[in-house]
Amino acid sequence: MPLQYLESFFAVAETLSFTEAAQRLQTTQPSISRQIRLLEENLETQLFARTRASVALTPRGQELVVSLKPLFQGLRQGMKAARENSHELKGSMTFGCFAEIGQSVFMKSLLEFQAGHPHIELAVEYLKEFEIIERLQQGTLGLGVIASAQENQENIRTYAVHHERVVLVTRRENKEEPRPGAELAVVSYRKLDPLLEKFRKKFKNRVSFRNIVTVNSHRSMMDSLMRLDAFAVMPLHVVESALSSGQLRRVTDLELVNTLYLAHLGTRHMERRYVEMKKYLLKQTKGQR
Repeated sequence: MPLQYLESFFAVAETLSFTEAAQRLQTTQPSISRQIRLLEENLETQLFARTRASVALTPRGQELVVSLKPLFQGLRQGMKAARENSHELKGSMTFGCFAEIGQSVFMKSLLEFQAGHPHIELAVEYLKEFEIIERLQQGTLGLGVIASAQENQENIRTYAVHHERVVLVTRRENKEEPRPGAELAVVSYRKLDPLLEKFRKKFKNRVSFRNIVTVNSHRSMMDSLMRLDAFAVMPLHVVESALSSGQLRRVTDLELVNTLYLAHLGTRHMERRYVEMKKYLLKQTKGQR
């Protein structure tokens, strides 16, 4: 017996009106009448006595209310709880990003998302870009933040999620300037750092860079700069305090804008918890783009 037959029966029994029952259930009066008729045919008994002016329960209809109403209410509450639980995000989620940007930009939003969905088990991993891309393709990482748009990777979707200003700095005591033809000793975040190449183009190829220290930690890059007559290309928000205190200085007013991208595997059916996290992160970082 379809559940909507009982829905209609109890709505009419409580209101004693086919019209009001239809309004309560957001359907039409003929639909209610049809379902009551089919229920009566199924039970082989008349449940309502109808006249032009009124509707009343028959003795058999009254018996059905008494016997079935507690069961029906329990069933309705159970179905409501099941619907509510179906909208609740559950399960494990994995998120990968660079250590510094994860700690300074994304971790707060990730923790807020998890707090709003307490049945989510969230694992955040600090990885290199090639590791993030590889793990996304393997399906062992759900979302990641990378520094390139991956336009040539058909199976990776990317969304600009954060812009950061990048500047060329050195310690205050270093008096060397990036004159035409100069070769500057640099501390870099990684070998063949693309930010160094972009800065070289900013100088219209009039200077070159020579790595003397490579370390994938902004804190360690700053420590290196304090001890060496060297230069580094770094996010402004990382060095802002050292610039204000005079420990570091900007070598030039030229700067870059570096874009970071939220990335995931470009599958047709993305799991709902990742869809919701993506929407949340894009919303939270909207002012930073």
